[in-house]
Amino acid sequence: MLLGLTAAFALSQSPRTIATIMATPLQAEFGLRAPALGLFAGACHFAFGGMQLFMGMGMGIDLHGVRRTVLAAFALAIAGAAMSALAPSFGVLVWGRVLIAVGCAPAFLVCTVFITRHFLPERFAAISGLTRGFGGIGMLITGTPLAWLIQATSWRRGFVMAGSFVGAGLGRCLARGALPAVACCARWHRAARVAVASRGQIWRVVAAAAHLG
Repeated sequence: MLLGLTAAFALSQSPRTIATIMATPLQAEFGLRAPALGLFAGACHFAFGGMQLFMGMGMGIDLHGVRRTVLAAFALAIAGAAMSALAPSFGVLVWGRVLIAVGCAPAFLVCTVFITRHFLPERFAAISGLTRGFGGIGMLITGTPLAWLIQATSWRRGFVMAGSFVGAGLGRCLARGALPAVACCARWHRAARVAVASRGQIWRVVAAAAHLG
């Protein structure tokens, strides 16, 4: 299962390499300037970072489990890739990229949670480091094929290929066995309230520490 999750994490790196590779063709098609390209690149990272708060404690992995969370999220990433590939305007393209980022947000987090739950504590650092390293190689594995494809065809085909990479990671996780039962709606709402309340406590502690500092 860890191998499947790590492979999914590596393949999910493809959407993060798109901004630099697609800069020139996007400028030509939509007449973009530097601020617009910055928005295109930054939208992914802001959405990716923001969703880390919701994919983990209480609302994502803890409630629905590792496999169900990553499968649902990767489906969003594939939908975002399709939306971006068919985007008629720059605004739709940015929203598609945001959806991709939301879908890829739990890719490494689920690996970390899985290692924590299924390996001895003294092995966490080594295994987590190997997982992170392999996932980083995913940027090289997916980035070069994307660059070749975009140069030979168009940036829209690049999004199709990125969605295919994420779909391959999705299939790798699907092959790992049956999914757990779906949590009921009432349980989800209770967990959501607990998660929001706990995050409020964390921010209060951080604010108090900053004030004392």
